Amino acid sequence: MGERRTAWHYFLGLMLDEMAPRCFEIRAEEPLTRAIQHMDWLILRRHGDPAPGDRGQTLVDLWPLLPRVTVVEFKSAAAEYRARDVHRLLGYGYQYFSAQHDELAAHDDLALVLMVARRNGTLDRDLAALDLSEVPLSPGYARLRGLTFSMLLVDLSTVARAHAQDFVSVFVPDARPPQEAWRWWYAHHGTRKDASMNPHELDDYDAVKQRFLSTFSLEDRLAGLAPEQRLAGLAPEQRLAGLAPEQRLAGLSEAEQVLAMPDRLLALLPESYLATLPDDVRARIAARLAR
Repeated sequence: MGERRTAWHYFLGLMLDEMAPRCFEIRAEEPLTRAIQHMDWLILRRHGDPAPGDRGQTLVDLWPLLPRVTVVEFKSAAAEYRARDVHRLLGYGYQYFSAQHDELAAHDDLALVLMVARRNGTLDRDLAALDLSEVPLSPGYARLRGLTFSMLLVDLSTVARAHAQDFVSVFVPDARPPQEAWRWWYAHHGTRKDASMNPHELDDYDAVKQRFLSTFSLEDRLAGLAPEQRLAGLAPEQRLAGLAPEQRLAGLSEAEQVLAMPDRLLALLPESYLATLPDDVRARIAARLAR
């Protein structure tokens, strides 16, 4: 993953941790070496197979494919898959395997998963360059053959189309996640599971938030806001834009409406009328006309 920590990674990690079968442990940002280098996730099979009926609540076709240890690299829609990202994942796998003599007795004990929000031509070219053959398993899942380790490709956009109710659609551009998925995100958007990480300061957090807000109509967004909250941050001309003249003056007293007039019209008002106005209003008019 490198040094960039994005909101997409953070919330998907939360989802995997909550919704994976209970026999799996999800470790986010697992250190790979003493240098600043992290795998996106390390998934450990803690004991045996999932309990009967526990398929997890997301990516249900993935979990049965995983061995004792799995290294996962995720390419979000914002960053997209870039040239040689698969090579980076291979590097992570070989480094981790070489350092875990006691934990990993054989190559079959380790799997690599490349998870993409959507695949692109760059990914296809890299797979061809590595001479990896793709064996489809189920919609969105494929095994990549030609490596020492077991390697899987997970295309979240295809998974989301095949499983419309899977919350993972939150991480897929142009998908329409179920409302329950956005309620899940909203319940977690301020969560600080990692005390050192503030999700609001992550790269792309605003993009995730805007995606969430785009699911609501304008009326839904404004519902429950006080008038001053709706207008907060708007310049005076923005507040008045689109209002008819009578709407702009609605609710103002007669004296306030007089003060709303431009100076050239104030100068035309007869003295007999000005004499009927409150003293403070006459003083303000006199000061404006004296400039």
